[in-house]
Amino acid sequence: MTKRLLILLFLCLLWPFSAFAAEKVTIVYQNDLHGWVFPASTRTGMADMAAILTSMFNQQPNAFYTMAGDLFTGPDLPQAMKGSAALGVWNRFWEALSNQGFGERVLISAGNHEFDYGVPEPGAFLSGLLCANLVDKENEPYYTPFKVVETRTGLRVGFLGILLQKNPGVLRAIGSKQLQVISPLKAVKRFVPEMGSLDLTVLMIHDDLTRIISLAQDLPGELGVDLIFSGHNHVLLNSPVSANGIPIFQAGAMNSYYGVAEVSVAQGKVLKVENRLVETI
Repeated sequence: MTKRLLILLFLCLLWPFSAFAAEKVTIVYQNDLHGWVFPASTRTGMADMAAILTSMFNQQPNAFYTMAGDLFTGPDLPQAMKGSAALGVWNRFWEALSNQGFGERVLISAGNHEFDYGVPEPGAFLSGLLCANLVDKENEPYYTPFKVVETRTGLRVGFLGILLQKNPGVLRAIGSKQLQVISPLKAVKRFVPEMGSLDLTVLMIHDDLTRIISLAQDLPGELGVDLIFSGHNHVLLNSPVSANGIPIFQAGAMNSYYGVAEVSVAQGKVLKVENRLVETI
């Protein structure tokens, strides 16, 4: 009898630690590819990135890839192609990973250069284009505002896209479609709760870094935003910038680097974040 009680006591003490053991989420991230999607002597092409991700996704059930805006407009491709070549490569990249069952782990949000040739149709990006703050006259999002992915280990990870608000090129493009870019803070407050209970809440924001920091500082703690992957300034952040306790990442531009953020998560809380930048040469 005493032995049984000791065993039960041991199991009771062990249970909280085993039940709430931390899990690792790995997010490979890029931003501002600007048409550098083909292999060259100075950088990796998207086919190479697909191979890198395939290996990682096969080994890690909680791994993702994010691209925080500005796929379009770069020196490799003629302006006359109006983004069609870069979009075609992106769609082939997504299809290659989707055919292996990894499509939901690949996410892209809107940048201002996505509007250089007009307003892309919502279905133009086969992966979907995340943007919560571009809305129509009924105040409904024109693109997919967010995606929630449930991993094989049962984690629920939410990704929400935000576009800079007052860019002249974007405003010219959307004017004829009666669309408007609403406040990023308003959009985050509206759509984060719609994602439901999450283990990890991720924003993908294309905007000036100073405005992203200001937005992070204004975010109510109860929203539970954990990470921000940013684009627009083309800066290399070897260590993420922290604002309001939220790390903000960015990986340069022109497909010269990709970042790898490794996040330990338990009970919906981020316990630890490790970051590294990898040159694509």
